Amino acid sequence: MRDFCWRLGISRDAWLDRLAGWLRDFDGHFVDQAGRSVEIDLESFDTPSIRYYFRDNACTRPNPNGYVHPMAVERFRVMATILKARFPVVASTWGKRDRDAQTFPPCAA
Repeated sequence: MRDFCWRLGISRDAWLDRLAGWLRDFDGHFVDQAGRSVEIDLESFDTPSIRYYFRDNACTRPNPNGYVHPMAVERFRVMATILKARFPVVASTWGKRDRDAQTFPPCAA
């Protein structure tokens, strides 16, 4: 997912508005594994430092180890859910290696 986000080329300042717009424009509903309707809440993004989260998780080449900081798991889950709804075909390939896939060097410290 991080690679896909990076390739979208959205700035760290625009990510939250873009996610909110995609969520608003989604013509459907979200369900959990048991089939119950659930609401997607952007509350986990309501922090003054959210631009840094997007900088580190959506605006840079992905870290090849796939690490998600424990404090960011909920944001990552919400972001992935919205992106899967907006880009279902592309999202179906996340986590699958392609024989032509590029490998990225570790992010600079």
